Amino acid sequence: PDGLRLAFVDVTNAELRVIDTAEGRSPRRVAEGIDPSFPPAWSPDGSRMADVVGPGEGAGDAYEVRAAAAEGGEPEVLGAFVLGGECAHTPDDPADAAYFAEAGPGGHDPVLAWLPDDLFLVSMRCDGGLGVLSLADNQITELGADLIDGALAPDRTRFAARTPAGVAILDFRTWERTNLSLGEGVGQVAWSADGATIYASLERLADSLTLDSAADRARGEEVFGFWPVTIHVSDLTLVAVDLDTRRERVLWQGQGRGMGRISPAPDGSGLLFALVPSGALVAEVFQSGGDAFALRENWPAAGLYWLGTGETTARLLAYSGIAQAGYAPVSYTHLRAHETVLDLVCRLLLEKKNITPSLSSITPHIYTSLPTY
Repeated sequence: PDGLRLAFVDVTNAELRVIDTAEGRSPRRVAEGIDPSFPPAWSPDGSRMADVVGPGEGAGDAYEVRAAAAEGGEPEVLGAFVLGGECAHTPDDPADAAYFAEAGPGGHDPVLAWLPDDLFLVSMRCDGGLGVLSLADNQITELGADLIDGALAPDRTRFAARTPAGVAILDFRTWERTNLSLGEGVGQVAWSADGATIYASLERLADSLTLDSAADRARGEEVFGFWPVTIHVSDLTLVAVDLDTRRERVLWQGQGRGMGRISPAPDGSGLLFALVPSGALVAEVFQSGGDAFALRENWPAAGLYWLGTGETTARLLAYSGIAQAGYAPVSYTHLRAHETVLDLVCRLLLEKKNITPSLSSITPHIYTSLPTY
């Protein structure tokens, strides 16, 4: 409740850790053997944290929801649910690893949210569908098969869920659903600190290129790890929607593989967002016969950006965890390419050094003891 604790998932070791930012001590382990694809969930009073254990970790055919004290301790099994659908995703784009790290496996981020009255909001399928798990009887009430993932409001009374047609606002006080028609391609959703505004990224495919030559197959599999390879270039738009007036405002536009998590500042001064560039540059290097060093330098990696309120130019803060000195301004013209995908070069990468790629996410799974903004 004090907003001074951060929880994060150690994906490598499948551990949940919490750090007290006021004390500055080393992160303490709260849980281990968790399913790192699910986020942790703070209890409404901030005293406990819940996590998910997958079937491969001793939970039988179901996914278990466990909870432990935020300070650490023996976990308690609260309930279980079955996650249907095909969860495995085979990449076909060199930017997929960075994009899936930001947006969730296959672009779908599993949901786990601790609601009042011993209820949990959980994903029912890997490809969509949300339900409410009651700890009283371990039964799930389905809310809609078209609900993909989304974000919990700061006061925990509402949830903004992505749908094929836009965003659905689920009100847990009245159990009513309100649809916001933003069109196809909503990628990420976030709330303002006061719960009055929804932020969303819109991703519309602008161009694509498939590399499938039989003559390049052996080298392609060595370089990319799969073949054929498809490069996806999307038009990206960041919008804000006032929930009272339904007025939609465009905040930023660009191009790339996709956008990652959006995090509005609690004081309303702006927002952070992650951007994954397309793999067009590395595809160009591959086609021109570039060596391993050139391929590594131009591999798509996520960048973390700051967009101040009222501004249209986003500032680059870090690339794959590497801070950028002086903050590089990035405008629409820097990121939007006017060439075909064969000639597409992310101008930002050319202007800001070619950074060695990393599979780690720029915006790791970090969750404050206040509801995530």
